[in-house]
Amino acid sequence: MRKFKLEDYQIERILSLTEPELQKLMKDTHQLLKEYEAGAKVFDNIAATAMSKINSLFPRLYPKAKAGA
Repeated sequence: MRKFKLEDYQIERILSLTEPELQKLMKDTHQLLKEYEAGAKVFDNIAATAMSKINSLFPRLYPKAKAGA
């Protein structure tokens, strides 16, 4: 996750996932990491791109605030 330039607090939250969830995360972000490291695709902000992917896989990690809450 450090290769995605995530902050420590983000990594800590990700590490709260179960082993099967972590395996899914690694599998689903592998292509993104390959593209980033190879320079095959330009990312304006790799951390934001990675977090978007992580949020789509595990929305409970970073729940959205409800309006009026």
